[in-house]
Amino acid sequence: MKNGLRCCAGVSLAAGVLFGIIVVLLRQVGLFLTGFLAGLLLAVAAIVGISYFGVLDLTTLRVAGSLLGAAIFCALLNLYFSRGNLVRKVAKPMQHGPLSAAVT
Repeated sequence: MKNGLRCCAGVSLAAGVLFGIIVVLLRQVGLFLTGFLAGLLLAVAAIVGISYFGVLDLTTLRVAGSLLGAAIFCALLNLYFSRGNLVRKVAKPMQHGPLSAAVT
């Protein structure tokens, strides 16, 4: 039983490292995944809010469809507006001067 768990942990670690290397090396994949995860986070927040207030009857298909749809939509928006997002992300640490960027 322990060997099977160690094997699964090793495969997971290798997949994570490989996935991380791909994201770092390929700019477009990194941009797509950044947008995908942002959309996923927004969709999860929206679903939690909807379920808290009980506005809609949430079925499994609606939840999965909204998660996937919002994630892909934000990923494609991130790819389309990649230059604007890059400028915004790089310029943000420099809002308060060069010393604040060095400290954070």
